Amino acid sequence: SAPSAGNFASLIFPSTRFQTIVIFEYLEQILSAICSMLKRIGLFLIVLGLCGLTCTLMFIHSDRKLLTIFGSSSSVALAFLGIACLAIQSNPANRSKYKRVFFIGSLVLMGFSILSKYQQWPGANLEGVLAIFFYCFAYAPLELYLKNAKWRQYSTNTWEMLLLSSLDFLGVNLILIGLLTRVLHWPGQYYLIYPGCVLLLARLILWNLRFKKEVILRKLSEDKIKTQYQEIEREKQISDNLLLNILPAEVAEELKSKGHTEAKLFDEVTVLFTDFEDFTHHSEQMTAKELVAEINTCFSAFDQIMETFGVEKIKTIGDSYMCAGGLPVANNTHAVDVVNAGLAIQQFILNRMEQQAAIGIQPFQIRIGFHTGPVVAGIVGIKKFAYDIWGDTVNTASRMESNGQAGKVNISGTTYQLVKDHFAASHRGKIQVKGKGELDMYFVERNLRQA
Repeated sequence: SAPSAGNFASLIFPSTRFQTIVIFEYLEQILSAICSMLKRIGLFLIVLGLCGLTCTLMFIHSDRKLLTIFGSSSSVALAFLGIACLAIQSNPANRSKYKRVFFIGSLVLMGFSILSKYQQWPGANLEGVLAIFFYCFAYAPLELYLKNAKWRQYSTNTWEMLLLSSLDFLGVNLILIGLLTRVLHWPGQYYLIYPGCVLLLARLILWNLRFKKEVILRKLSEDKIKTQYQEIEREKQISDNLLLNILPAEVAEELKSKGHTEAKLFDEVTVLFTDFEDFTHHSEQMTAKELVAEINTCFSAFDQIMETFGVEKIKTIGDSYMCAGGLPVANNTHAVDVVNAGLAIQQFILNRMEQQAAIGIQPFQIRIGFHTGPVVAGIVGIKKFAYDIWGDTVNTASRMESNGQAGKVNISGTTYQLVKDHFAASHRGKIQVKGKGELDMYFVERNLRQA
């Protein structure tokens, strides 16, 4: 479990554990209040710093040099600290951007300082001081805030994380500024480097004594959870893909969300049937393996054609292939889409016949027929779900196929009225259909809008 507030302090003062917890909880409330007011505090510090800087400029030509130096330094520090407060209060996505800007600004000022020193330009020390101040009072608070936010993902104890991140940050920056003063030959560099090393050593000891094991265990736990989550997502994706190979996407989503689906009436869809001519005779001349391989080749090509034209495959029944346009999402182009799919199937079979004939194999020939009308679509039963359609339209479409001719695309008069402006078709007249009487039929010849 995460450590409670005041644990670290109560280890130092065990006799005052309760008072320590209360004090730290009170300080956390104060810290939260300050964080919520950072924007106002930042603006106030900037205004205060600019006012202070304006006042100290009045003493530049006076004998109050110490007052001028202290006042100007304090004013600049306050202004830079206000800028840091505004950056902390900004959008989380912009904090890293502000951090880079502050860091680059510090480097640019320091670069001018070093260049001025070697080129004997005036203002080298001023630029160096501004660079240090900008780094310490603009970049440093934002960096400290981001570092503390990063460390707090491993513990809910605000003050222990703040202490460790502060020690880490101050140690690094004291060493950095100490090394910089050596380069610029400023006095007191060792008074910065040595304390910085001590702070880093203290942080390392506290880290190993108090948090190393906990943070490592939590990190390992987070990595394990992340790996398990990714594995679950992969398995879910595989399951979803398998489900989408069985059911339309809309039906699959309804089944997952409700646990069942409701049959839906579609006022107008176009149903297509295909059937191989004299299939029984051909199957007697082929082994079972060869027969299945040939059907798989043809039906796989049909599946790709359906996907190309946005037609929904319904099922296969032996050597018969059934699909429909205008469902599970209704549209106004279903008849044209299905006729285009039928012509594509016709062309594929013609090409396949040429390939099979070239190697001495008796090719399959196919009949294609479809009809347009209302259907009911949905899932029935509780096992081995299959999306299916029912209605007289399905029966009529099947009759269009069985009353067609090998290599021809046979459509009903109803379908012809919907596609006559898109396709050239020859009227076969009225054909006697079992159980239906005489029905108008047409052979589709070609797409009028293709060259």
